[in-house]
Amino acid sequence: MKFALVTGGTSGIGLAIARRLICEGYFVLINHRPSGDPDGIPKISQADIAPRWAVCSADLSDMSGVAQLAEQVELLTDSLDVVVLNAGATEREEFGSVSVESWSRVLSTNLSVPFFLIQRLHRLIPDGGRILFTGSSMGIYPHSVSLAYGVSKAAVHFLARSLPKVLEGRAITVNAIAPGFVETPWQVEKTGAMRERISEKIALHRFGRPEEVADLAWHIIQNEYVNGAVIQIDGGYSYR
Repeated sequence: MKFALVTGGTSGIGLAIARRLICEGYFVLINHRPSGDPDGIPKISQADIAPRWAVCSADLSDMSGVAQLAEQVELLTDSLDVVVLNAGATEREEFGSVSVESWSRVLSTNLSVPFFLIQRLHRLIPDGGRILFTGSSMGIYPHSVSLAYGVSKAAVHFLARSLPKVLEGRAITVNAIAPGFVETPWQVEKTGAMRERISEKIALHRFGRPEEVADLAWHIIQNEYVNGAVIQIDGGYSYR
């Protein structure tokens, strides 16, 4: 059986990717924060699918979570065919209100922790394995809010382009998906007016669905020649 790890896998895009991998026959290790609500996890397993998942509880907002998660993974498997680095954090502070602590937390969660997690776990990834980062359209298009988030995701994109050089010769592909606005819990607090303004900037005039992003993730995981790519899935964002 093939094994996959999905960080931030209990809601939104991460949950959709975890579900897809389970349906495709993978045993999926699903990471979530110790303080998070794991109630959504059992919904992954459909009635006709034998349970093929395990929960790895670790807080990836700081470096201590790297060792905590890696130790759990190493106890469960000695081979990781797919690693999906999806856990993320953001802040929506005004420029003048951004603190050192919030800036550092976002960059640590979105960039540093995924890097050092791969550094720790890459020996478990067999030749021909897959590494997939969740980037963001905010790492492509400039924004005046969530600066730390946008900067961290731009760096994630460059990391996805750079790691193939490090892993050259092992046929391990490294890519990133860059979703735009997707119907996840992160969008719940947006008002109707805010959603309408955003939708007007999208050529398809709607937010994406997590399952649509998971479809793209699965396509990349199957493909042996897509490597060092950042692939946008944003419905045609910023067309106006």
